[in-house]
Amino acid sequence: MIPGAILYDLANGGDKEWKDNPPYYDLGQEAIKNLSEDIILGNSGAG
Repeated sequence: MIPGAILYDLANGGDKEWKDNPPYYDLGQEAIKNLSEDIILGNSGAG
């Protein structure tokens, strides 16, 4: 999740009018739901 935060944080120029609910919590929960023990090599993820 850290590479995603670095790549897509506040410099993305998008709408920041989140009020009390920024999307980061939901994005983190979605990432946890998609955890896998499989290792993907090559052009996958932020690497």
